[in-house]
Amino acid sequence: MYGMFLLSGTARITVIHENGDESVLNRLSAGEICSLLVLSGLSGRDYPGSLIAETDVDALFVLRSRFLHWVQFHEPFRSTVFGGLLEGTLRMIDMMGVKERIPVEKRLASALLRVTTDQEPLVAATHQELAEEIGSAREVVSRTLLKFARSGWIETGRGWVKIIQRNKLDHHLCD
Repeated sequence: MYGMFLLSGTARITVIHENGDESVLNRLSAGEICSLLVLSGLSGRDYPGSLIAETDVDALFVLRSRFLHWVQFHEPFRSTVFGGLLEGTLRMIDMMGVKERIPVEKRLASALLRVTTDQEPLVAATHQELAEEIGSAREVVSRTLLKFARSGWIETGRGWVKIIQRNKLDHHLCD
């Protein structure tokens, strides 16, 4: 298999490091391709990550023979693939560099706001999953969530976080 095109839904690409830590490398939305899958297929190497559906997804998986034929003979497909590879690579580079510069509190607030709305304020995620999402340690995320809860911005329970004061979290991002 050489290509995976996400037709609907969202998915994340994670990688497990040698020490057992897991990091989110990228997110895919409808209309995007998994650049890691394409590159691993073209190089003949094993896929280095895990592709995890975050919502219901529809995906198109393309076999090697079809993929190579389409790349060679169909310019719109070729442009889509190589444009997607470029965008995916740039996004991964940006995510890795940004994580090093943004404090954990802001990364966590951003992640919580990104996956919730005023109408749907609940995040179904463990502290470990949130840590993997933002590239931090579970203990750091737990301390930060406790700080947010003491401020009255969120409520937490086993495997969930509920946003109580979305505007306060949002304001925290701007500080």
